[in-house]
Parts: sequence; C-alpha cells; structure tokens
Amino acid sequence: MKKIILLICIIVMFCSSNAEAKAVYIGDLVTLSKPHYIMTRTQSSLKRTLKYIRIGDWDAVDKIKNQGYIVGVTSSIGGGSAYVEYIDWENRLVELRPKGEVITVWIQLDAIN
Repeated sequence: MKKIILLICIIVMFCSSNAEAKAVYIGDLVTLSKPHYIMTRTQSSLKRTLKYIRIGDWDAVDKIKNQGYIVGVTSSIGGGSAYVEYIDWENRLVELRPKGEVITVWIQLDAIN
C-alpha cells in the first residue's frame, strides 16, 4: 500500500511540474523579466562565463566582462521583449534578437518567460 501511495505522489509531482513549463519556439516573441541573467554576444562566451561562475572563478568572470563579452544583465533591461532566433536544447541556451534590433545575444533558456 505504501508503494502505491508513493507512486501516486511521484506521478502527481511530475505532472504538476510539467504543467508549468511553457514551450518556446524559434520566432516567438518572449519577455525577459527574470533578473540576474547574463547576456553575451556568442554562445561560446556564455558557456565559458557560466563555467567560471559554476566553479566560482570571479576574477575570470570580471576579465570576460572587462573585455566586453558580457553585453548585459536581464535586470538592466526591465522586461524587454525579444524574438527567439535559435535554441540550444542540450545546453539550455537561447539566441535572442531584442525587438527593434538587428544584433543577437545569447542567454540561458530559464531567463525567458
């Protein structure tokens, strides 16, 4: 009986967590309203920056920022809109083109609504 109850609880938790996820597609207009996400010009710069953040090498992150690879942080754009240009599902990264701009930036998929 305990196994059945545990199985039901696991199924309910799995279904409720998937219900909150929103599908994102190339060409969608999305909003960047979650604070403190780093934006870079290239995918490789974002991967490298996230790696340094993960291991806590803040001197390397500062160096990347000073060299101009980090182009912004989501808290500074205040809910700006952008079009999805490309999605890297494996690394959970997304290439965005801010509305009205011709350049693209890379950001973590979790940063968009």
